[in-house]
Amino acid sequence: MNVYLPDSMLNFLRFIGVNRAVGYGLLSRVWGLLSGPVTMFIIATKFSKEQQGFLYTISSLLALQVFFELGLTNVIATFASHEFAKLKWEEKGKISGDTVALERFSARQPCGIP
Repeated sequence: MNVYLPDSMLNFLRFIGVNRAVGYGLLSRVWGLLSGPVTMFIIATKFSKEQQGFLYTISSLLALQVFFELGLTNVIATFASHEFAKLKWEEKGKISGDTVALERFSARQPCGIP
């Protein structure tokens, strides 16, 4: 689909770094901004209390997924590499080094919580 914009507007958009991918991303955000309130109004007026409860429960559970998508694995890798800097591999796959770092690196529970 071709969108016809004046050359001056296209040049301005290119100057500020808006290409096709960025434009589609912006368009999806604008659509969400416009469709969100309409969707909330329809849910509030047309759904029963039970349907609303199921919808909000499921959406809350799906929202938890955001925490994992925001880089939980990166946080774990950073923490592990920070602790492993004070440790070393020995023969047969054994890890040794600073006892506090070893305890944190291999802890099954968060440190300081019994």
